[in-house]
Amino acid sequence: MLKASTTLAPIIVLLSCSQLFAGGWNQYREKGFIKIGTSDFHANEYILPNGRAVDINTYRAVTLSISGEYGLDNDFTAHFFLPFLKEVSLSSLRNTGPSDAIMGLRYGLVQTAEIGWNAGVTMRVPLGDSDDQNNVALGVQDFPIYLSTQFGHTLPWERWYAIAEVGINIRMNWFPYELHTALELGAPLGKQFLLIGRLESMWALGNGDFDFVPVSAGYNGNAVNQTQMMFKLMMDATTEWGYIAEYSRPVHGRSVLFGPTLAFGVYRRM
Repeated sequence: MLKASTTLAPIIVLLSCSQLFAGGWNQYREKGFIKIGTSDFHANEYILPNGRAVDINTYRAVTLSISGEYGLDNDFTAHFFLPFLKEVSLSSLRNTGPSDAIMGLRYGLVQTAEIGWNAGVTMRVPLGDSDDQNNVALGVQDFPIYLSTQFGHTLPWERWYAIAEVGINIRMNWFPYELHTALELGAPLGKQFLLIGRLESMWALGNGDFDFVPVSAGYNGNAVNQTQMMFKLMMDATTEWGYIAEYSRPVHGRSVLFGPTLAFGVYRRM
């Protein structure tokens, strides 16, 4: 297999700031990034399992988080997401505290200037309050393991890339497993900016208890089927610091809260 250490310089030249976030390519040994961010999700509709939309009181989730990736060596990359403060509100109900964290590890199967292919495992750490009695839970009542593979390829134009991802989310308790897919395209806007478009889908598989529907779990609810589009704009302010703005919105869904998410973050290279 071709390892990242043999092609370090070409990948940096080709991908620039996108190399920090492009999923197919791993971080290099003792390299990576750390990001502090905030996101704001709000929804006025809930899509029932039969596909019918119903109006609900405004559901809102505002999250402050810290995340990052670190190359343990040129083959393995560790990553994490820690939402240390989340506020969920529904009408006059409100709940505030930490939410579930995510930790994972990726292994680079092929890492060259043109191809980034890895396999990974991700686990959610249940740190958030999962009491769903008032529909303002901060966490989810399962302990999933997400197995995935990502394949990235640079395109003929400088710093353009495309990524495909497929994975299965193995959920515990009464939750059905989920099949996840994603397609991503990155395109530069000048030397400092990178525009990323991403289309993500998830489908609940046939196992589990489909009668249990926790509304407040949102994207982590039960028997969710969903497709959402996402746009990201990254800017390298300096060689070390940068900014990222994100907008995402579902275009199809069942058993899911339906609304947009706005996010903003500041990242620093290691």
